Amino acid sequence: MSPPATDLLSSSHLLMVGAGGIGCELLKTLVIAKATRIHIIDLDTIDVSNLNRQFLFRNKHVGMSKAIVAREAALAFLPPARRDQCSITAHHANIKQPEFGVEFFKQFDVVLNGLDNVDARRHVNRLCLAARVPLVESGTTGLVGQVTCHVRGVSACYECKPKPTAKAYPVCTLRNTPDKPIHTIVWAKDMLFKQLFGGDGVVTDLAEAENNNNNTNNEDSNPQEEQTNADDVAAKFFKPEEGEQPYDFLVRVFRRVFVDDIVKVNGMDDLWEKQGRRRPVTLPVDRYKSNDAVKKTASANDAKEGESSPDNEVLGLSASAAAALGYDDDHAVSFGCKSSNADAKEKCATAPPPDHDAHVFLASGVRLLRRKLALASSRGSDDGVAFDKDDALATEFVTAASNLRSRCYGIPRQSVFNAKGMAGNIVHAVATTNAIVAGLIVAEARKVLRYVAAAEGSDERAAVASKLRDTYVVPFPQCPGSKYCIQPTSPEEAHAGCYVCGGGAGGITLSLDTNVWTLGELASFLKKKLSMHLPLLETDEAGQLYEEGDDLDEDEVERYETLAKKRLAELPGDGIVDGTTVNLQDLSQDFNVKVVVRHVADLDEEEYPELCIWDVEGGIQPVANAPAQEEAEKNDGNGASAAGDDDDDLVMIDEDIEVLTENVQAPPAKKARRV
Repeated sequence: MSPPATDLLSSSHLLMVGAGGIGCELLKTLVIAKATRIHIIDLDTIDVSNLNRQFLFRNKHVGMSKAIVAREAALAFLPPARRDQCSITAHHANIKQPEFGVEFFKQFDVVLNGLDNVDARRHVNRLCLAARVPLVESGTTGLVGQVTCHVRGVSACYECKPKPTAKAYPVCTLRNTPDKPIHTIVWAKDMLFKQLFGGDGVVTDLAEAENNNNNTNNEDSNPQEEQTNADDVAAKFFKPEEGEQPYDFLVRVFRRVFVDDIVKVNGMDDLWEKQGRRRPVTLPVDRYKSNDAVKKTASANDAKEGESSPDNEVLGLSASAAAALGYDDDHAVSFGCKSSNADAKEKCATAPPPDHDAHVFLASGVRLLRRKLALASSRGSDDGVAFDKDDALATEFVTAASNLRSRCYGIPRQSVFNAKGMAGNIVHAVATTNAIVAGLIVAEARKVLRYVAAAEGSDERAAVASKLRDTYVVPFPQCPGSKYCIQPTSPEEAHAGCYVCGGGAGGITLSLDTNVWTLGELASFLKKKLSMHLPLLETDEAGQLYEEGDDLDEDEVERYETLAKKRLAELPGDGIVDGTTVNLQDLSQDFNVKVVVRHVADLDEEEYPELCIWDVEGGIQPVANAPAQEEAEKNDGNGASAAGDDDDDLVMIDEDIEVLTENVQAPPAKKARRV
């Protein structure tokens, strides 16, 4: 790095958001490059699963703040003389806390993002726009990564371009007609696990199926009262009866979800008239209900003798039930067995006994139930057990339940490793990719700092702006003798219709049933959809209808809570009905947007799982999947771009890397440039 670039880094004030996989590599690179004024913000603590790629952390750091430990580890790289000159401030905090507002951001010359979720990225993007501070964004997935540069007035903001959104699955598909592994995994995690092991009052869509089967048609009855009673009946079924043993309870649940419910669904002939749709089959519950080995494993406490804990019972019920049963191969379908005999191991991995899933379902389920009861006893309240991808029992139960349901519907079963990835939305990270991306962030940051240092309107600033690049680690078959490289492209221009940086020019239309949706449901939906932190909702006719924040008066809180329960059409000012414009603000993000509501009744839940239609003018709405990579532009014989060489462009080639690139954002082919 040239001396001028080093001088800029050492004299500039930098904000790093995120101290995880990319953040560790980035902080190390910044310190080595002689950056001296750095703030780091990260809410997360160190987990054992981080240690394989977040190299600033060690076993002794597990449970400690990522930001604080990263600071200490990075400073340790430096000799004492330089250590005294390097100021690194660590914040173990949430970037959305009020102290990290627009005024806080204004003190920095550039913000460097190493976050792992779109919601937080949008929040930082809006603060950078409001504070007029450039943002260098980044992300990796496996061996694919990208670094993008966002400078107000020069390039697009982070939200100008479509981003992948979480896939929503219709409840009726999950409950009645699953046909993919992800369907059965979501059913096992979000319906069955939550219903069995959630806290008091939890009623999922699985229990609502019980409601529908038990409701009666009585013209004189109160529908709301009937629904409440039905909820109580449904919730009661998924709790052990008085005196019922945990193992017997799990057998009863097994019979309900893998036998009785399957019989009911089979009776819905209209579901199976579709050509090629296979009717589900029931499972033989009687062969599993009296297995002594499973009962023994389910009842065991694996806490080590003499091990101290606030709750030794809970500690002992955290161990793997599958391993205790001898099913210790997490990469084999349906809980395979590791064996010293190669033939036996291969046979088990390729065609494991179907009973393995049932055994693990019962054993892990009993242990989870016992843990839930032990926690409720020690806490004095039943808050339940939440799903955690790093909880062996939770992932085993979800995998087993999913595989059993897959057997019913003829869907391919999964290994614990694969199911854990899908249930936990895990993006497998590679340390090398993080290191490459961190280096690219610093390379781009030094250009941004040159831009900031140049006089506004000067030729120098314009020249530096032309050097800014978005850089992608992508498949590149045109590179002679290789498949992969780093591909720089010119940043996208700002989208005139962007509802974030376009001055509200982009219009949003939301179509829904205004006679069904409540104000609270609308506010919750818009808050999540638009990644707002503290939304304020108003209409011209009724004024302010909804607001969130810690500084509200008691009477304001009471008013908003009352209005939140009302149907949209019943709100003051003639309600929110067809054609009403809703004005949304988030003062913490300096964000304003208008949403036009259209009334549409009877939306098909299969086609619209969220029971609404979200339409953004100009086509900048979030998309389910990023577009596939287009063919890169043709190059001349020596591998150089027809556009000519550029000193700031970089290509790195690794002929041994192989990577899947489904659903990975690709650079615009028409702007591809390489040397």
